[in-house]
Amino acid sequence: MGKGKIILVDGSSSAGKTSLAKELLAVLPEEYLYLSSDEFYERMMEDVMNLGLTSLKDKENINLLKGRELLSSGIMDLFYHIVKTISELGINVVLDHGINKKNLKKSIIFFDNYPVTFVGLTCPLHELERRERERGDRYMGTARRQNKINNFAKKHDIEVDTYISNIGECVEEIVEFLKNTNQQVSAFKKLRDELNAL
Repeated sequence: MGKGKIILVDGSSSAGKTSLAKELLAVLPEEYLYLSSDEFYERMMEDVMNLGLTSLKDKENINLLKGRELLSSGIMDLFYHIVKTISELGINVVLDHGINKKNLKKSIIFFDNYPVTFVGLTCPLHELERRERERGDRYMGTARRQNKINNFAKKHDIEVDTYISNIGECVEEIVEFLKNTNQQVSAFKKLRDELNAL
């Protein structure tokens, strides 16, 4: 059984990752499963921390802030393992996951020898902040903070600009790229080679 393809959609908060990822599901010729690292992280963190508050805090006097810090890395490791296992079952995945300097190396290591297409969403900060205000369901400042930590030299397989193009046009670009690309030569493989050379 061949490994399922992984389309990793990267971008700052309010860049349009979720909208684009779900639109991709509707137009790709093959079936894909949608997974969001934010949804997984928040759900796991909420469940674990609620358990800590109700049953562990009084008994062991746990420091919830320290606990959250310790859990963060483990939760994301678990998420990566789940994505890998799904791929190993031959299931394709559209992965909604913002990549920063901290998790780039981990992603490269976890998805070594997996068929990853690394898609980057770009959008100017002023538009990210406008969308953030308009949506009203995000903590103000999230877009600026993520744009700062996510905005570094990354080698995507393809980048689309959600400011100058609408989501449908961006999806068309990605689908066309996927039709013509060689999965054996990808940004993740090049990044892995650079990492190994250090």
